[in-house]
Amino acid sequence: MTSSESGYQLETADQYAVVTLSAQLSNEQWGDIHEVGNQLVKRLNELKTKNLLVDLSAMEYIGSSTVALVVRLWKTVQEQEGALAVITKHPVVVEVLQISGLSKVWTIVDTRDEALTELGISTSSGIGIVVWGQLVSVAVAIVGLTIQFNSGWSVPREVMLGLIVGGVILGVLLGLVNSLSETGIRRTVSLLALLASVAIGIVSFAAMTT
Repeated sequence: MTSSESGYQLETADQYAVVTLSAQLSNEQWGDIHEVGNQLVKRLNELKTKNLLVDLSAMEYIGSSTVALVVRLWKTVQEQEGALAVITKHPVVVEVLQISGLSKVWTIVDTRDEALTELGISTSSGIGIVVWGQLVSVAVAIVGLTIQFNSGWSVPREVMLGLIVGGVILGVLLGLVNSLSETGIRRTVSLLALLASVAIGIVSFAAMTT
């Protein structure tokens, strides 16, 4: 979703938000820039955005008031325990950020893709190949569990145990990895699959011991 106001544009996505500041903003009065900051801080607090990209690509110069604005946005994201990346490749803007010492605490990159990479944000669609691998592992364990509860099927016990144990262990391991590395819908799917793996293991073990 994208919304535009005088001097800036705010875009929101599943895992991050992007604030694009226009070139004309540096020519505005301090009070006007401060008001822009008020608007953005309010919106970011409402969105509870943890990851923020500030796009300064349109600016060939950045004044102290605009620097102060970005600092406010940075502090707002920090309150959400998030991170900020600044997008600019204009040498004058980069130099101002270096002189101010902000280049030591901010991630400054040339493009939006680089910013997303630096913040560890994946923009690929779908649930991801590793999560798919976890789901396949759960499916394998379910097949083994089905065989276990259908004694009439002429499937060797070793094969049945291999399907259950292998599927459960792999599902749990991938679930732990995915729950720490993924976000959004991928993390949710992964956690559900992890719980399913654990449940299958418990049910199978209980059936064997009764």
